[in-house]
Amino acid sequence: MNNHLFYLRQLSHLLGKGTETGEALEQITQQTVSWQPVLQHYQQSQDLLASLEQLNDSDMSSFIENLKAGRELGLNDRDLLLHIESSTSSSLQINTIIKARLVRSLGYAALVAGIALIVLAIFYLYVLPVYQTVIYDQMTQSKSLMAHIDALTFNSWRSLYIYLPPVIIIVIFASIAFTPTKALPQSRLLSFIPMMKGLPRHSARVALIHQLNDFYVFLSRDKDTFKQQLNSNFFTSQSRWDFTQLFSAKERETIMALHQLDTFHQESGNLVTQVESDAIESISSQTNILAVIFHIAIIIIVAQIVMSIYQPIFQLGAGF
Repeated sequence: MNNHLFYLRQLSHLLGKGTETGEALEQITQQTVSWQPVLQHYQQSQDLLASLEQLNDSDMSSFIENLKAGRELGLNDRDLLLHIESSTSSSLQINTIIKARLVRSLGYAALVAGIALIVLAIFYLYVLPVYQTVIYDQMTQSKSLMAHIDALTFNSWRSLYIYLPPVIIIVIFASIAFTPTKALPQSRLLSFIPMMKGLPRHSARVALIHQLNDFYVFLSRDKDTFKQQLNSNFFTSQSRWDFTQLFSAKERETIMALHQLDTFHQESGNLVTQVESDAIESISSQTNILAVIFHIAIIIIVAQIVMSIYQPIFQLGAGF
């Protein structure tokens, strides 16, 4: 496991202290030999971003692409590295909140689903074999009992109603729990859950407003050019939304008014707080609704399982 992102942050800190890029890379290379190709490439090309690509790290690739998008706006590499880390940290905080809320909301449902599958497995592997002869004698006298036994033993399409829902809940929970926090907004799973589709959008909103706060001083004072810059991949973080889609008409009007009045920095703190508060409130409401839906689903699943397991038992009891 590498620590390339860790050393990239150290590079930004060294540059912030006024260290020359080549010297900073030499210091990092003394700590980790994996950055030796970066230093060698930089000594030959003096191109920092191209040099960072020599690491061949998938975790670094999206970060470098974002830096390149910033370079296309006329930002220099030192300014990008000095400021972009704070924006990344802010997005990571929101992603952490999203993940924590999802895990907490789905955790109980996944636990009950797991217990339900264990009970089913015990009944299927240990109870049915012991009482197989008696049960199958009773099955000839009760179509209802036959249907439940067939469902429990995977001999009927009704098995899907019993076994598939708990498995789906557990898979969703495990996918979210084991997805890296920074990769959560790009998770395909969230795009398949209608109520969760808005969460990556909130993450992108927070990232954009922090990036804008950090790099506002480097942007054009021309209104039309400023709009184009806000719609660039650098500010949208390569996401599927642009500035117009991420912010409401009122929010866009506010940002443009601050730009025209050149008071953005004085009001940026309020903007950041508002966007982060909206994101947290939306995350809370969406995950709470999702938790209620999953809990209702679990109640239905458990009821179906109880009926499928206990009806054969009661049927047997009635036969004695």
